[in-house]
Amino acid sequence: MATRAASNLWLIDKAPIDEITGARLPSKEQVLLRYYHHHREMGKTASGSRKAVVEEVLPFWSRAGIPTTTVIHAGTKLSKLVKAYNDLKKNKNKDRPKHRMDEEIFKGDLQEIFDLAHSSLQRADVKDEDKEFLRSQREDRGESSMAGIDLVTAKKVEKQVERGTRLKRLREREDSDIARLTERAEIPSQSSSSSSSPVSTTSSPARGSRSQRKKLKQSPSISVKDLNLISTWGREKLSVRQATSTFAATAQVLGMVIGSMAVSKSTVHRARIAGREQAAEKIVELRNQEIPKRLVLHWDGKLLPSLSGDTEDRIAVLLTGEDDAEFLLGVPASSDSTGRNVAAVVLKEVDEAGVRDKIIAFCFDTTASNTGMVQGACIRIEQELGRSLLWLACRHHVHEVILKDVFEASLGSSSGPDIGIFKRLHDRWSFVDSSQRETVETSEDLIEFFATNDTASKLKDDALAFLKEALMSKNHPREDYEELLRLSYLFLGGEGPAKPFRRPGALHQARWMAKAIYCLKLQMLKSQLSLTGREKAGVGRVALFVALVYCK
Repeated sequence: MATRAASNLWLIDKAPIDEITGARLPSKEQVLLRYYHHHREMGKTASGSRKAVVEEVLPFWSRAGIPTTTVIHAGTKLSKLVKAYNDLKKNKNKDRPKHRMDEEIFKGDLQEIFDLAHSSLQRADVKDEDKEFLRSQREDRGESSMAGIDLVTAKKVEKQVERGTRLKRLREREDSDIARLTERAEIPSQSSSSSSSPVSTTSSPARGSRSQRKKLKQSPSISVKDLNLISTWGREKLSVRQATSTFAATAQVLGMVIGSMAVSKSTVHRARIAGREQAAEKIVELRNQEIPKRLVLHWDGKLLPSLSGDTEDRIAVLLTGEDDAEFLLGVPASSDSTGRNVAAVVLKEVDEAGVRDKIIAFCFDTTASNTGMVQGACIRIEQELGRSLLWLACRHHVHEVILKDVFEASLGSSSGPDIGIFKRLHDRWSFVDSSQRETVETSEDLIEFFATNDTASKLKDDALAFLKEALMSKNHPREDYEELLRLSYLFLGGEGPAKPFRRPGALHQARWMAKAIYCLKLQMLKSQLSLTGREKAGVGRVALFVALVYCK
């Protein structure tokens, strides 16, 4: 026994094997044990051991009728498996939770098949039953064999169903017994002062102990198949290894035994694929629901990374209708963002959904490719549909165009990506005291302007009332919206806390809200900055426009 224990591999706790047997595809554990038989007991080199093991494993895949990768790639995969094992072995004496977790994950991986399937398997001429066999082997190696689906598994499922039925009957009988005991239970007599008050029987000892037992049985758990968990991994852009480590750590915190769970990179990877397939099926189900008679067509493009590593233009196409109905038609790729291609991609999704006759309006960004009067996507869609539609340009982009025109009329256009006057404020912010600000109540020019202009004075009173109500509601979609309201309120003389302004943020021209926020700050802090006469006049005009008109 001592000799056998001494020959066992660390962590695996098994001795190297003389051959790979069985009617299933070899597991990673079998391959690793066979490798160390060649390398340790037969004295072969590492490359010779890899070659010998690969030559033994490939016939199993041939018998299964599944095309495999090349011998070189198979050897490389085995080399990575051996390296991962040796890396863990180097840290076996280190007492850190991370190392123990990595060991448990590796042990879980060993029970999976040593996958040598060719990457083009789905396109290859392979029988469906062979593909199904490979799928079952990947999910659970013990579920099937080369003779077909394992009959033992079918019997296990049948026993599980019978056990579930039996447990259900026992619970129903227990509930009925508890209810009967509760009805027969005698209520202790109350004092005269409380004898007339109603007494509930829900606090009986029998029912209380039942709920307590049930609560004790229910322990927190977590599953790799949880759709919320899978979507979070994708949203946070976690790799398979990161997702596996996160899952294992969470399960450990919840008191679950990692060694008894199927925690491996492959398991998490398959769960993510299955979760995405379920999400796609839900989208298809939504598309198959009853679609309203009148629909609004929405689309928007975004550059996203492709599988090849490059960026590609993806266009999200949606439909909205009555009673808050919403349908995602797809997010197809477009060769470019020209109006012609955008219209073609959008109409293709519309035709696949069969809703051409139900579209009455469309919502879009105010880009030239959409709004062009000759080659724009909107014009082309109307031409294809053969009728005029209601144009619902995105309100954010409409506001952007208005503010851009006012800004350029007051301060001129800028050819660069950044606006020079904003950059000066951004760079000198450390030397500015934002508590020393100038408002319409302290500026002599503005005091005279509002005193001699009844229309402007009325606009100021209306704007102050609106801004005060909006700030008190605290219902702001983003922080920059709230900052714009607060700056406008302070500029018009509204009372507020004397806390300093926020440090200026992004100043490039793509941030359209920055024009309004920067101009308000420049106007209130202009005495501390070196501005030309033209810049002061232009900033003042924009600040008045924003505070009196634009904010509402």
